[in-house]
This record gives sequence, structure tokens and C-alpha cells, in this order.
Amino acid sequence: MCTIIICTSHTASSSSAQVLQAVFQAIVVNKLTYASPAWWGLTSADDRMRLEVFLRRCHRLGYCDDTSRTFNSICADADERLFNSITSNRRHLLHPLLPPQQEQHYLLRKRSHGYKLPEHSSSLNDSNFLTTMLYKNINRFDDIC
Repeated sequence: MCTIIICTSHTASSSSAQVLQAVFQAIVVNKLTYASPAWWGLTSADDRMRLEVFLRRCHRLGYCDDTSRTFNSICADADERLFNSITSNRRHLLHPLLPPQQEQHYLLRKRSHGYKLPEHSSSLNDSNFLTTMLYKNINRFDDIC
């Protein structure tokens, strides 16, 4: 809320719109997306809708540029970057939490990763970041065909 007031007073002093949008991106969007891979899976549909409505309102007020993406896509990109960092760097702090690699003896379609998929034990475990990312592209082949 305080940041919106700062942006509003910034508009009143009539500086360029690009500066206002850069300040909004640097402060508000970055504050909202901080550690989003940890908490995004635990949010409800109502929480996600509130965040989307907030960003649309800010866009309407001129705080965001026309090329602004949805909050869902911003969080999905952050998830992908973190997951790629975890899987590609054996020294990453979260790398030991990944399941073991799965050996494939058949010529099947290529998956986005080579890890064994964890069992669905509870809805809380299914909301876990690593579990979500491991299951994310399983049905992607159906979308392509």
C-alpha cells in the first residue's frame, strides 16, 4: 500500500512513465514475487485471483507497461529458473532433495528430467515445489498431439 502511494505521488510530480514503471517493477512486482516458488503452490485460487486483479488495476493506473505479463506467468518463469538451477548444479543447496535418477531401458519420448516421480501421498506433499515441478510436464505430450 505504501508503495502505491509513493508511485501516485511520483505521478503527480509528472516524471516520465517509464521511470514510474521501472520503479513499480523494481519494488512492487519484485516484492510480490519474492520466494514465489516456495509459497505459490500453497495459494488458493482466490489468492491467485486477488494478485491478478491487483496487477490489472495497477496496469489500468499506468504503473505497468502494456507488455506486462500475468502474475501466474511471472511465477511460472521463476519456478522454471529455480528448477533448472537445482537440476543443473549438483552443488545447489536443494539438489540433495531431488529423487534419484531413473534409468530408462526403453526408447521412450524424452522427459524434461530423468528423476523418479514421487508418489502422491498427500495434498500438502503435492503442493511441494519439487513435486510440482517433477510432475509439471508429464501430460505435455498429450497437448502436442
